[in-house]
Amino acid sequence: MDNPTPVRTAINAVRTFLKGPWRVLTNKPTAAEEQLVAEFKESRKPIQCGSFRAEGGRVINDYFMPVEIGNWVYPALDKMAQDGITFRLGIIPVNELASSISNGRLNLQKLVDGSTFAWANASYAFFLMVDSEDKAFTLSAIGMEALDVKKTPKRLQEVTRIVQIHRTGQMKDLSYMMLTNSDLGIAESEEVIFDGVVFIRKTFAIKACFAMPDGHEKRRYIAMINRGTIGRLIMRLLTDRGLVKGLAVVVEDNQLDADVVFHESALKTDVFSSNGKWQFTAFTHPHTHTAMWDMQTMYHNHTWLLTEERFSQDLTAAYDSVKDSIAKGEIPDWILYQEEDSHSEDGAPSVEQVVAGWKKSHIRWQEAGLDLHAASNIMYMAFGSVLNQMKSALGKKRWWCPMTNAVMATVTTREALERLGGFDFGDMPRDVVFYDDRFGVVLPGDRFAQTADLHDTWDQDGDQAKFVHIKLWSSSPILDLYGKNHRDLRDTNVIAEDLVVPCTPEEAIDVVVVIRSPNGPGGYSIERADFASMKFMNVNEASVPVIDLTTAPPAMATLQKDVEVGKIPTSVQYSGKLLSRENAVRMITAQMSNPGVGAFANAVMAWSAIFGPSYPKQLPAIGNDVIDCLQQSADTRSFGYLTSGFKELADDFIDKVIAEFIPVDEYVLNTRFPISKKDERFGEIISVDGKFTKMNNAYLATYANLQQLVRTATLEMRMKSETRNFLMEAIPTLKPEVAAWARNFSDKYGKALKEADRAYEQLSRNTKEFGRFAKVNASLERNLAVQKIAKEAHDEILAYEKPEKWAVALYRWMVDPDLTRTKYGVLDRVIFQNGSDGQPLIMDLLIEGIHHLKQGW
Repeated sequence: MDNPTPVRTAINAVRTFLKGPWRVLTNKPTAAEEQLVAEFKESRKPIQCGSFRAEGGRVINDYFMPVEIGNWVYPALDKMAQDGITFRLGIIPVNELASSISNGRLNLQKLVDGSTFAWANASYAFFLMVDSEDKAFTLSAIGMEALDVKKTPKRLQEVTRIVQIHRTGQMKDLSYMMLTNSDLGIAESEEVIFDGVVFIRKTFAIKACFAMPDGHEKRRYIAMINRGTIGRLIMRLLTDRGLVKGLAVVVEDNQLDADVVFHESALKTDVFSSNGKWQFTAFTHPHTHTAMWDMQTMYHNHTWLLTEERFSQDLTAAYDSVKDSIAKGEIPDWILYQEEDSHSEDGAPSVEQVVAGWKKSHIRWQEAGLDLHAASNIMYMAFGSVLNQMKSALGKKRWWCPMTNAVMATVTTREALERLGGFDFGDMPRDVVFYDDRFGVVLPGDRFAQTADLHDTWDQDGDQAKFVHIKLWSSSPILDLYGKNHRDLRDTNVIAEDLVVPCTPEEAIDVVVVIRSPNGPGGYSIERADFASMKFMNVNEASVPVIDLTTAPPAMATLQKDVEVGKIPTSVQYSGKLLSRENAVRMITAQMSNPGVGAFANAVMAWSAIFGPSYPKQLPAIGNDVIDCLQQSADTRSFGYLTSGFKELADDFIDKVIAEFIPVDEYVLNTRFPISKKDERFGEIISVDGKFTKMNNAYLATYANLQQLVRTATLEMRMKSETRNFLMEAIPTLKPEVAAWARNFSDKYGKALKEADRAYEQLSRNTKEFGRFAKVNASLERNLAVQKIAKEAHDEILAYEKPEKWAVALYRWMVDPDLTRTKYGVLDRVIFQNGSDGQPLIMDLLIEGIHHLKQGW
């Protein structure tokens, strides 16, 4: 059997560790760093590796800790390692860099001068040093070059992209087809219909898995591609013409005329291959999620769609769903499809991606036809995940609550799937949105293009939206010359020109409200849907809201019509030539003054919370321009303008609230309102226990009630399990020596699993100041330890004659209160704890044993 522990190969040659404010990626750590790695593994604590005395005499200590990446690889950096090139990449948060330069610890010019290449994005600065006599400023060691253009900071994420699926080859051997507007017979204004979606042949995708280390995960990916269940892939294809960027659909080979097919808008020429080779990278992108209450969408739509009443209903529905599901031995769809941390662009896979989940064990147990009540560990992990998400949200000043009658899904246009991918949707009406398991939600191309401004110029490279089921009518008596109501919403594309909205609630029609994140007030559309296909979750037909369209806000453009919107100035003249050291210094200097979008987004949310969906009378820029500037460019003048603009926006907002004695909801004041409690004006603001405070109190109460429910019910319900009771009857007693073996076995491996948990908790506590990377590392180390324990436990039983009988005996002992001397038996985690994907478990032997027992052995 395969060892589930990731296998180190030459392909995964990059070592990574945190050292002071730096994250370092290298293929040749120093002897001192290797010693620090050994000390860390011994102590399980960050090791002090230096100190710095800042101005004023304050001593700043530096700490070291290694970071594991498991089966994940940095393809661009691995290429240098494979070519025998020694390199070192230092990555530092731009705010840390600014602080270190301010206190004299670092000098930017010296850093850039000492680097083979350097750049920065909105979050981090990067300094690459390659062991070479060539002192040119270049990425040629990676086989890449970058131009001095606006979006280069974003495109350079390819250098540190971390993935599992990757492949490279000679440009002359790459089979691809780039279709132009002329090829498709469309105008430039229509290209958004095809932008961002890429189609790749099945054989091409399978070959991209060959570079993965041999093991369960590699076989699983290839099997999913062969079965057509891989879903969507966030992909990048670096070529000598530029970077193809999009969300890939894997299709049968005969549907395409080349291995890779895309529209010309997917090609970004900011970076390109310089060595005659192409490089493909990808990672899976789940295209369907439970639609959750998010704060931005709620604040911008709290007067008509996401109301206090609906939040109360959805909280109650979530509690009742957990309670009923525990009683029935089921896991509801909204828990199975809950959205986890997404793959990060900062070079860290999410915790969910490196920790094997309970879902895999659940699927195998259910496929075997066995009831969930029998597996208390799976039930506890499933419903406990709800508690973990709810608690985590509180720390981030938000809520975690599933919406009823809604789904969050990736968006793709019908035209892109038909004309680029060769798909056929038969007689599906062309004016409706519909759900397809292969893609997510499919939209009519004309509506996708018409509503682009309402959805912050969305595209198809991974953008997702909420689709919320409502029943729509209108009480408006105002009709245009053609007898249609709501002329303003039709002209601004919130509703389709030919949508007939009835004038009584009894005649209300079924539609979906579409809201993308991020969004602003008035950022929504209402669409016809094929409700037979829509994969709504947490469904409760009785609670589908009946909404009067007159209560919906005007479109974003209408709300901004009388707003004085500023224009972001620029001081940068991009050369369009290869990026130079001078360009890099300018870029990094600018990013150290990047204010981020948080202040702006919070101010607009607070404004909507207080005044309803609307905008202040003055804005430094519209939201999409703010995001585009701060996340995709590097311009000191632009950043300075927005910094002062955000402050002016906040000050005007605060002055208005104080001068006009406008009460502010206490929850909004403490979480979103643009003022610090240290500000002397804070005490002048009138705070009230408004509806958002009441909603937060209801959330806290529901969380407390769920805690009590999940703690006690999951183990208690096992006593009602058909599987458990069948075994109790089929095996009335266990021999004393078998019971003693079961107790010792359970104690041995149960203790080992608890020790792995304690080590994870200790490492998490010791390294929490290191943030995301430390969290990922701690989770990965725990996962590797659990894999090892699960394998040892499985292999020990497998070595016995008829191992499935021993697995049944172990479970029979665990669920017997008399043998275990407990009220409901003991935890069955040793049997059901999942390791790596596809790893054999004691659970598999138990399934086999139960089936044999039912057949009479």
